[in-house]
Amino acid sequence: MERRKFIIGAGALATGSSAAVGTGALSSQSSTRSVSAAVVNDNNGLVGLNIDDSSLENTEYASHQNGQLTLTFEGASNSGSFSSSDGLNPDSTLYFDNVFQIRNQTEDTLAIDIDKSGLDNSSAFTFYGAWTNGKNMNRDSDWNGQTNAGQGVNIGVKIETPDNVNAGWESGNIVINAEDPGDQNNN
Repeated sequence: MERRKFIIGAGALATGSSAAVGTGALSSQSSTRSVSAAVVNDNNGLVGLNIDDSSLENTEYASHQNGQLTLTFEGASNSGSFSSSDGLNPDSTLYFDNVFQIRNQTEDTLAIDIDKSGLDNSSAFTFYGAWTNGKNMNRDSDWNGQTNAGQGVNIGVKIETPDNVNAGWESGNIVINAEDPGDQNNN
């Protein structure tokens, strides 16, 4: 019996020492793999920024330039006989309902918000939501919320101009943030 215990003990010792020393350990590897990533216009991206939906009524203030959504609130909005405006009125509150649409074109629910801190006069702008049936949610609050896969929200813009407005009063960028609220790896 003692001999059997010795053989089992020696076998276990040999197995443990070979695992500690290791065999075939890898110190470094470099592998080349193909990667393909398509960059598309804003209206075709995972988070679509669209201006072509029938529920939008003020798309003349939005355009796609170099594939990216651009908002421009200056000049006449139509070609009628009274279309001679050059911009916004001073000391006014202007509402532009349904300018563009944020559409969730993924398979997940997304939490979306609009960061306007990149604007020169961010406090003068409100990006409010509207249902695609045209009913506004709250024109005096910035919209943020969740959209289900394949759904979207129309965005309107409220602008409060100062007493004196010059042509270069506003410029800058907005950032539309979208993230999966269920993803635990979000920063």
